[in-house]
Amino acid sequence: CVSSACQWAAARLSMSTDPFTQPCDYFMSPCGSKGSPLKSRGGQRSSAVRKTKDFYHSCLDTKSLETAGAEPFLELIQKLGGWAVSGQWNKTDFNYTLGLLMREYGTFPFFNLYIDQPDLLIPIEWNSEKQQSRAKAETIRPFLSSCQSYLAFLGSPPSNRLFHVGTFISLSSELAVATSPVQYRRLKGQLFQRMTIRELQSQAPAIDWLGCLQAAFHPLSLSEDDQVLLHNLPYIIQMSKIINRWLQKPFISSSFLETYMFLNLLHTLMPAMDSRFSETAKNMSLALGNVEEEVPRWKHCLLETETGFDTVLTHLLSERMARQKTEEIIENVFFSFISKIMELKWKDHKPFQHFIDKKQKHLYLYEAGFFSNYLQLLSLWQKRRSKLLAEQTDAAYLSVTPALVSDGVVFPMGMFVPPLFHPTYPVWAHYLNASENSGQVEASVLSEGQQQELWLQYSALQVALQ
Repeated sequence: CVSSACQWAAARLSMSTDPFTQPCDYFMSPCGSKGSPLKSRGGQRSSAVRKTKDFYHSCLDTKSLETAGAEPFLELIQKLGGWAVSGQWNKTDFNYTLGLLMREYGTFPFFNLYIDQPDLLIPIEWNSEKQQSRAKAETIRPFLSSCQSYLAFLGSPPSNRLFHVGTFISLSSELAVATSPVQYRRLKGQLFQRMTIRELQSQAPAIDWLGCLQAAFHPLSLSEDDQVLLHNLPYIIQMSKIINRWLQKPFISSSFLETYMFLNLLHTLMPAMDSRFSETAKNMSLALGNVEEEVPRWKHCLLETETGFDTVLTHLLSERMARQKTEEIIENVFFSFISKIMELKWKDHKPFQHFIDKKQKHLYLYEAGFFSNYLQLLSLWQKRRSKLLAEQTDAAYLSVTPALVSDGVVFPMGMFVPPLFHPTYPVWAHYLNASENSGQVEASVLSEGQQQELWLQYSALQVALQ
């Protein structure tokens, strides 16, 4: 690469300190007492950065994951009241366990957070003639085999495995029959059905709806008069009947509801389990004909870290970037845009003056053992879901597209991460290439709105080139 951007980068790198001599300044590696430069910028912030680093490195530490094996999951199960599969079960209340899984571990075995049918673990298919779902017959055997392997890894006695897995598949198959694809439900008008929690309780009494929803959306306060939206009421009603039938079976059968819930919890926690579990899941997927791209561990860990600690990573990026140059780019773009506006002939001076008075600009730069870390991450996700109901979400700081917010314009930080925005980026060549591929359009056949859009695109390109 011989462009000016590459030459500038090469010169800067050659003058910089060897990054491997000072890893704290360049990489997300843990530092000793001498510490990272971020440590002096506020205890709260450095604590968040440290947690982010710890999470990332614990995810990379696959050796510890392999050594721990299934023990962390089994310890968690004991905290939740035990499991009949392992021979120790405290006969915990069904709705109590369900609420706990929803609140703390982002696991929704019987219905999802939007009061809709869940993503069942057993593969299902839709029969368009009968207009009914069912478990795929050809997948039952590999699915059975994978579930037996999971129980074996968890130390379940061989005599118990087939019995519990068989009932798990039986319950899953019953629930599958009540599901239907979203296109079918849309045609039947089953999406966004509104009712109060009290009405929902009368329609599907097996679930303690107020208790479960309060757990899921803690700390929001809910009452039976609050309204909810359902997206598959027939499934919810049938699911309640199925659970009631299982609860009314001989006592030992009620433990199978625990088995069903805990196998769903295992599926949620699979990214934090040792390789036996992920390899079994992979083999099951291959048996179903699914070919998935192999994701390197570092990339998987980075994505997990970004999901849970995106605000901290945004802060780290903003600290690493040349803030002065970023603001300079924004000033240049802004005033170039204003100069274009000033050149226009306005039919009415009032809207022009109003526009000039209202012009604003904002730079949004955010200031601010793996199994147990992953549990905390699940809890964090659930709290964020609840927060979405109470607060307006902020702009996407790592977006590459400007956005309008109230009476201002957000230039997100992602716009200024090379090479997406750089003086030598071939904007004009991209525009010409896109125009040629889409076919030229005579200006005379364009509507007034299309002409304005064309002017906007052309002006934006001029601004970008400047």
